[in-house]
Amino acid sequence: GNTNTNTNTTQSSGSPFREVALSSLVPQFAAALLGLSSTKGHTMRMLRDIFLVKDTDQYICGWHVDDTGFWPATAEAPGVNAWIAIDDMPIDRGGGFALALGSHTAPWKAEAHTVTGSTLTFPEQGFRDAADMFANRTGSGTCNIQTSAPHLHAKMEHSKYVYDIKRGDVIFHDRWLFHRTVPFQKQRQQQ
Repeated sequence: GNTNTNTNTTQSSGSPFREVALSSLVPQFAAALLGLSSTKGHTMRMLRDIFLVKDTDQYICGWHVDDTGFWPATAEAPGVNAWIAIDDMPIDRGGGFALALGSHTAPWKAEAHTVTGSTLTFPEQGFRDAADMFANRTGSGTCNIQTSAPHLHAKMEHSKYVYDIKRGDVIFHDRWLFHRTVPFQKQRQQQ
């Protein structure tokens, strides 16, 4: 539902995850980044919350933007991702969260969206259904830039910044900024 940007952090909403999503400083910062103000009657909608488990290379999603699976909104809708760490993800163990800085405004961003088949490449009339989308969308999939467009992968790797994540850290970024997690080292993960 719509969340007023003037949240009340003293009321308990029951679930700790719901409290973070709706009543903590997280939605307040997101609203500020979007230029929203409750005094001007602006509202903000939390579209989705997703819990992901970090894994090894075999299951890691490479450079991507969160498309319709994560962002059930139109391509032109503004948005901010708030990535919240539930556990430490230290770089020295191969963990971390990487952003391809400036990728949301890079001259090659349209090619990257086409290669991944992102929401920005969907036809104006849309798709008939999910089967039509998967059969007819451009690109080779959300997480496959490294294999489908190595030159774009190299550009993102060159511009990346990897954050050494601690439990409770929050990273905010534009919804169209390419990002990825860094896989844990297998020998460390088994300890």
